[in-house]
Amino acid sequence: MLQNATVIIEFKESSSKASIEWTKLISQIAEKVEVEMDIKLSRQAICYFLLCYKKTNRLVRKPGSGRPTKISEPVVRAIEAKMQADDETTATQLQCVLERCGYKLSLSTVRRARCTLGWTFHGTRYCQLIRTVNKEKRLAWATKCIAENDAFDDVIWSDETSVQLECHRRQSFRKANQPPKLKPKPKHPIKVHVWAAISKRGASEVCIFEGKMDAAFYIRILQRYLLPFIDSNFPTTHRFMQDNDP
Repeated sequence: MLQNATVIIEFKESSSKASIEWTKLISQIAEKVEVEMDIKLSRQAICYFLLCYKKTNRLVRKPGSGRPTKISEPVVRAIEAKMQADDETTATQLQCVLERCGYKLSLSTVRRARCTLGWTFHGTRYCQLIRTVNKEKRLAWATKCIAENDAFDDVIWSDETSVQLECHRRQSFRKANQPPKLKPKPKHPIKVHVWAAISKRGASEVCIFEGKMDAAFYIRILQRYLLPFIDSNFPTTHRFMQDNDP
């Protein structure tokens, strides 16, 4: 199959008519490797292996020069410890840390070592900040619910959130050699607030409003949206769970 691949590569370079044969060959190799070796390879990986086979007549890597690798075990431990302590550490900062430990590595080597350890770069995800006192109270409440085997059959949960109508993602695509498309960012974006309640017996109507929610306005929301929901779904008893925002 590899010999046929070499012939098709040579023919593909001289004529575009081999594109169909090339696609069939890639699919056959991918299917054969997945069935016989239980390995899934992408088309790019298979093309890379075939081109390497054409150039070197081998698929394995060439033997190294025999020099010891710069990414030694102490370097790996130092990088892992620093990344565990601060996951926002840059490659330049890692390089400075390693230099203080007596290891002089290039930035590319530092990035390669960090990638080998499994560290990848993603956008930061934020969560709600909870004080230690509230953590203890929440843990005690959750422990009590587990001990009492509470199924929350008669509980109504309510909360509110804000939705920003004019927003863009932090990352976007653009074609190469083209300037990025500027996106307007208003100083005071338009927002609406949403309140609703849910339970095992269904959900209440959604209340959409603007402005700030004070105690008086919150009472009007409960009278208009929550009380009808309770009357129709919880005629005997219920428990109402809410936050202390208003």
